[in-house]
Amino acid sequence: MGNDGMIAHVNHDKNGEVHTWEAHSKAVGILASQFMQSYDPFRVAEISGILHDVGKLSNEFQKYIVQENGKRGSVKHALPGAALIFRNSLTIEGRLKNISFLIQIIIAGHHRGLYDLDQEFNNRLKTTCELQEENEGINHLITIELRKIEQGKKHINEYSDQALSLLTRLAFSALIDADWLDTEAFFNEERKEQRNFIYPSMEKLLIKFDCYMLENKNDYIKHKENPKLDEFRALARSMGEEMGSLFELVSPTGTSKTFSSLSFALLHAIKQGKSNIIVALPLINLTSEIAEIYKKIFGEANVVEDHSAFDFTTESISKIAIENWNRPFVITTTVQLFESLFSNKPAKLRKIHRLANSVLIIDEYHLLPLHELIPILKALDLLQSYFGLTVLLVSATPFPLMESKEINRLNLKNKPTQIIKEQVIPTKKYELKLEKNIKMEEMSLKNSGNSTLMIVNTRKRAQQLFILAREVVNENEIYHLSTALTVGDRKKYLDEIKTKILNGEKILVIATQVMEAGVDISFKQVYRELAPLPSIIQAAGRCNRYSEYEIGVVTLFSFDDEYYPNALYRNGVKQLDYLIQKYGLQNIMTKKVVEVYYKRLLSQELIKTTIKDEDCFMFEKIAKEFKMLNSYNTKVICVNGTGFEKKWLHEKVNNNWWRKVNHYTAELPKKLEYLCEKHNDVLLWTGEYDQKLGIRV
Repeated sequence: MGNDGMIAHVNHDKNGEVHTWEAHSKAVGILASQFMQSYDPFRVAEISGILHDVGKLSNEFQKYIVQENGKRGSVKHALPGAALIFRNSLTIEGRLKNISFLIQIIIAGHHRGLYDLDQEFNNRLKTTCELQEENEGINHLITIELRKIEQGKKHINEYSDQALSLLTRLAFSALIDADWLDTEAFFNEERKEQRNFIYPSMEKLLIKFDCYMLENKNDYIKHKENPKLDEFRALARSMGEEMGSLFELVSPTGTSKTFSSLSFALLHAIKQGKSNIIVALPLINLTSEIAEIYKKIFGEANVVEDHSAFDFTTESISKIAIENWNRPFVITTTVQLFESLFSNKPAKLRKIHRLANSVLIIDEYHLLPLHELIPILKALDLLQSYFGLTVLLVSATPFPLMESKEINRLNLKNKPTQIIKEQVIPTKKYELKLEKNIKMEEMSLKNSGNSTLMIVNTRKRAQQLFILAREVVNENEIYHLSTALTVGDRKKYLDEIKTKILNGEKILVIATQVMEAGVDISFKQVYRELAPLPSIIQAAGRCNRYSEYEIGVVTLFSFDDEYYPNALYRNGVKQLDYLIQKYGLQNIMTKKVVEVYYKRLLSQELIKTTIKDEDCFMFEKIAKEFKMLNSYNTKVICVNGTGFEKKWLHEKVNNNWWRKVNHYTAELPKKLEYLCEKHNDVLLWTGEYDQKLGIRV
């Protein structure tokens, strides 16, 4: 059987219009190869693109595809296609044979996701082969394509198994994106037109950036003028011209790191010919804020904002770019980025080929989860060494990664270049105080008439304190913020809080850790219940943030009935007590003490990762084990929230559906899941929801 006239797709809505196998496979191969640029010496993406639907050339599939009422998926083609590759790769020798295995696993999983490359997968292919008839035409086609692998023969020994595993992920990503784009173009011409996007040059984007900075200086310089900070920003920018793939920018809060890192990235992208700038941040609220800044500077059409709380209820052409990150700027969360990279599912992996030849800014990188830090650092190192990624690590907190013995044992190839070698010494913004064994009632009266933020360790405490405090504070001058509130209500209240503070109104905010990082807001007075040192640093960063007051006050306190969310948290508070005793309260946030804290923490937590080098081809296993968040809470949908439409419960549950309903989600302790109703494996909170307090149990 030749492939002339063979069918890949049929559009029954257009009188049976045919998408030929030859046209589709050729287009996907070319596009997948383009996505991988020069980072695929074995041409894995191209070969996989051309052969991904080779299983459709069977008589059985060709009969099925023309049936208008044929049951979708009733005739398989992905695994049979991989089996055909398996049959025709038996003569490939040495390590190049591994490349044929990668192509097999990519083709087998291009609908259901990457399999584990193990004996079970091998047996599946053998069994499928035994059921297939020999076809010389198909065999010849496959043999010709597999010969392309030989072109990378001289590079094969340069690639470790871990590097080949990452190549599989990126080639799979390129194939999925190319396949879905070409298929979509056949079925939906309007969507094809919507996807058309011409990248502006990085030089033009840099000009836009410089113009914005000149015209809007007062919008981003919120602290008092400081010549040292002007030097800092100029130096960060000039470092973009430096060679290298790993850079580190550590500087205190209020030193304009967002704009300094962006100017570095733009200049580096120009000098090194990078395609994209990707920004990954630890929290959704911070991600939204940074995305808004980028949209103001470069225009919404040039920016993808990708996180679970993105508002999908409004129409926007740029929303479809979220699926494959087809924009010069991508603003996402570290959870979205790394859980996509370590996933095995097509929809999640589709976008990660954009990491090749890009600049990746990881903001607040000290907040990366320690239990997954080793696989993250290894993956970033491989992406730099083999796929042209430049990484910029940004933080206000000194994080002595390369001074850790555990990190040094990883033998990472790429070492960081410090963008600012001389420490920026911030002006004193607040006094530190310590109060212990305070009663809840006493704490509720602490508001002194200044703008005050109180952060406690649990949402139950936050709700209790709010109820007590609003008895003595005007209703419109007090706010509660915690994950007991829905995403939508948290955003609404945070916007109100920012507006009131900007207008000079005196308000009291009682919150949990949701107010610690990624919230560009400043209070004269901050109270923080004793917590691990990183939380203390983040909370203090909300006090007199831009030196708008002569001096602020940060008070660390404990309740008379101490309670901590978990053992790890309790251990962190013990370490804080140790640091206070040894170095003194006023020194706990100095560079020296912070480094002592993290060195102790890194030695204790890094060994807990479950991802092992020898499992690098176990794609399904890794996807199940890799978790950025070890959450004690679970996400629930508050169906009684204002604006929630009950008809949504009868729609198909997929990524777009979750993005739509995310506005109405809150969190509930996992131990209380039994209080929820379950609908299509989704947890629904149908109980009391208070607009000010959120879920109350």
